Amino acid sequence: MLPTTLVALNRSLEAFSEAMLLATTTMAAVEQLAERIETMVAIVETPVRALSPGMRRLAVVLDDPVLDGLPTTLHRLSSDALPMLRKLADTEAMVSGIASSTEQIRRLVGDTGELLLTRPPAGTRPPTATGKQSTPSGTPSAKSAPVKARERQSRAESTAGENPVKRSGA
Repeated sequence: MLPTTLVALNRSLEAFSEAMLLATTTMAAVEQLAERIETMVAIVETPVRALSPGMRRLAVVLDDPVLDGLPTTLHRLSSDALPMLRKLADTEAMVSGIASSTEQIRRLVGDTGELLLTRPPAGTRPPTATGKQSTPSGTPSAKSAPVKARERQSRAESTAGENPVKRSGA
């Protein structure tokens, strides 16, 4: 029985030796990993510590019961206010178009009025280079048609009281 016990003990010692070798390798890997983590923590530690006061203040704000109603308020805004704002934008575009059209009409009416004011009376032509009015046939005339018409009427009125025989030279 002793030799079997010695063989079993020998096997156990070999398994223990392998386990110790594996544990030593594992410990070396864990040590390398710890060094890498320590390097990363050293890089990140200062900024994370600087965030701490702000995170505490944020925690107080987030614990406020007002925030519990925020999802409902945001849903109402999304379903009620945003469509109304879209309609306002559409209305603004429409009003802008109307204002633009109105401005164009105002300019057209103003330009037409100016054009009518600067046009010569009907039946006359614009002044020629000499400054005299031209007749419809295009020949220069010293007087415009309305002036000639007034002169004829004035002559007719002045000769209305005269004797027709005298006027003819008899």
